[in-house]
Amino acid sequence: MPSTRPVESFGEAVERFPGIDNLEPTALGRFAFHAARHSPPDDFLKTIPGEEKAEWHDEVQDVLMRVREWRAGYSQTGTIPSRAELAQSIANEADARQQSWNVKVILKSASADEGLTFVTGLLEQGEYFIQSELASSPLFPDGRTAREPWTAAQNPETREITIPYGTKLVGGKSYEVTSQIQRYLDDVYPNKKATETIRQVVANIEPIDIDHFENLRAGYGAKAAGLLTYKEKTDQINAQLDKTSNSVELDIPPFVAVNVAMYEAWLAGDKDAFEKMLDKVNERAVGLDSGSIFSKSQGLVAIRSSAVKSEDGDEHTGAGVYKSVAVDPKDKDAFRKAVEEVYASARSESALSYQRSIGVTDEIMGLVIQQYLETIGRDSGREENFYGHANSAGANPNMIDLHTQLGDLIYDRAAVAANLLMKDGSNRRESTYLHTHPDHSSDISWAISKTDSIPHAVLIAEQLFGKPMQIEFVNKSIVQVRPIKVESSGQMIDFPEDLDPIAECSAVGVGDVELDRLDPDDDNSGKTGFITFWREYAFTMTRNHAGYDAFPKEGAVLIMNPSSSGHIQAICREKGLLCLFPKQGESIEHVDDAIREEIDAGDTKVRLRFVADGYKAKIYSANETKEVS
Repeated sequence: MPSTRPVESFGEAVERFPGIDNLEPTALGRFAFHAARHSPPDDFLKTIPGEEKAEWHDEVQDVLMRVREWRAGYSQTGTIPSRAELAQSIANEADARQQSWNVKVILKSASADEGLTFVTGLLEQGEYFIQSELASSPLFPDGRTAREPWTAAQNPETREITIPYGTKLVGGKSYEVTSQIQRYLDDVYPNKKATETIRQVVANIEPIDIDHFENLRAGYGAKAAGLLTYKEKTDQINAQLDKTSNSVELDIPPFVAVNVAMYEAWLAGDKDAFEKMLDKVNERAVGLDSGSIFSKSQGLVAIRSSAVKSEDGDEHTGAGVYKSVAVDPKDKDAFRKAVEEVYASARSESALSYQRSIGVTDEIMGLVIQQYLETIGRDSGREENFYGHANSAGANPNMIDLHTQLGDLIYDRAAVAANLLMKDGSNRRESTYLHTHPDHSSDISWAISKTDSIPHAVLIAEQLFGKPMQIEFVNKSIVQVRPIKVESSGQMIDFPEDLDPIAECSAVGVGDVELDRLDPDDDNSGKTGFITFWREYAFTMTRNHAGYDAFPKEGAVLIMNPSSSGHIQAICREKGLLCLFPKQGESIEHVDDAIREEIDAGDTKVRLRFVADGYKAKIYSANETKEVS
């Protein structure tokens, strides 16, 4: 016979209602039925000695609150249920929450197709419908609700399920589970499917064949060979991702690559051969204006050098040595003169001097002819265009930098690599994995959305060519691809094995240093040390913000709580500072607590050791560390 004595402790409740500590719905319902008649003492839910607030605590407390309301005669619906109805209601709600949690856990770890199969199984087991709220009509002046089976939203071939806009999924035993399914079908599945498709395409990219590249370089010059081979690959990538809405497009506007044979004919004085080839090139150049995205080019094309031996190489770029000329290709005489001007630059005094300095003789030249885009000023009433170059690697190995005519954009290289070819999930100007300097309030912030494919493009170029690369761009359009030489710092970091860290966290930057604490309210621009920020968004970047001076000239910055803007990390990359911040979902507030304790104890000089390898970091008390070289 069940005991009518109130339970005195949670431990006793576990014995009398097995499963309550695991929040099993039946156990919670039985406990609620008992507690409604035999109320536990007020201290029933005190934490078990030595145990933090347990997982069961909040939910069991909610059950007791519902029971107390029932005993007081309170009901949200105005109708007081029976004790059995109360217990069953609590058990049903717990069961729904548990089902929802289980569904959430499964869908989080499942692949897109596994998740779709699981969701389809749930829909097949329950009575689910697609519900629409229809507008009023003469026969239904108050409107009406229409339903059709969920299978009407399923593609019979792919088995994908698309809930039509303006409708919702209804039915099933649990509102929570139904909401989980709707969210999965609306957002999670499309994003997962797109992400998996993009990553598969990226993983299958074959590098550029060196022999193929060298053959093209011999025939068209290095600049043309770079564009031709890169475009072959990006066309393949774009075609595979054509129906993937979450991918960025790698855009190389149409161009004309001109064979070195035309230069050789010009150089040899073979006028007939040169004129015949020039006519064909001229015709193709005129055709570039048709349907071009460069609607403001005013019909001009840029005739650019493409030297075979001394331009866009691994060691020698030939930057600025040879001419580029803008011309209207419809003016044949002007077009001829422009071509000859570019050709003549290969034999200019400065070009010959450069060629001799790098050991090149008998240089020959192809051409790249592209649409020319005028620089449009912000005072002209026309939309700003951003142009410049981007490096896949540089002095800081953690950064991809874009240099535009109005300023620089700083990208987190690791984050771009992890999201390669994926569109940013936000609809804001700022990217979730990008920060600019100056801040988003500045003029340069508009360049983020105008150039959002460029960091992907330059990293893909590095992957394809197998070396650090630089691209020139106009907005999202890639106009040149070339290798760059990057010196590596070669710094190696070892984490001390004989010391216990105060905290372990994520990091930007590489180093092993002991630093004194600096006051973040002071001007630290000429000092060495570390500062702390409670939250990342506690510091707002603006061009004239005094907070810039808070950052030390050398040292580190600690962020105690997680957030997603990336502002401080980006500043630290720019300044060459270590940045230490919590891993996803964690906090390192206890480091700040330790600092405050030392300050409160009268020690105004707090010193810590920071060890970071660019990805993870450990923080040590400097009093316990060995001397750092």
